[in-house]
Amino acid sequence: MKKTMCLALIICILFSTFVYSVSAQNNMTDAWDIMVMVNGKRVVQDSNGVALVIKTSWIGQSAVNLAPVRAICEALGANINWNNESQTVTVYNDIAAIALQTNNKLITIGRKTLAGDYSNTVTEQIMAEPVNIGGTVYIPIRAVAEGLGATVEWVQEEKLIKINSASQPQTPNTVPVMH
Repeated sequence: MKKTMCLALIICILFSTFVYSVSAQNNMTDAWDIMVMVNGKRVVQDSNGVALVIKTSWIGQSAVNLAPVRAICEALGANINWNNESQTVTVYNDIAAIALQTNNKLITIGRKTLAGDYSNTVTEQIMAEPVNIGGTVYIPIRAVAEGLGATVEWVQEEKLIKINSASQPQTPNTVPVMH
């Protein structure tokens, strides 16, 4: 009896996680006409120049644009670490480290201290959670770019997201550990 109850509970948890993941993706649309520029250069999906696919998540009347983590963060000169087990992506540069988990609206941002670590952290809720679609993790562009110290501007007439990084990228030797 206990085994049956335990198995039923596990099945319910797995099913609810699947339903939540699917529902998070159902309120998204592909926005092929939105262009992203980082430091004056157009961001593309891959080295062959394939167009960047932006996912727009609608929260009431507000839209949150999500893009593949690798395309945006590499354009910003940031490093990326993926933890498949926890479905967490850590993005870091010489200014900050950011941790996001798919299907979770919490973002943890650690600012680099004078000691060189990322112990000055804050956790906030963002409007749209990152999602993993077909092995590609889409992240909220504004939350991540601003977390890395960049400025983000939406140019409605051009359907353009302009991102300007705060500093020239430097490559840290180790993945940051936030406290």
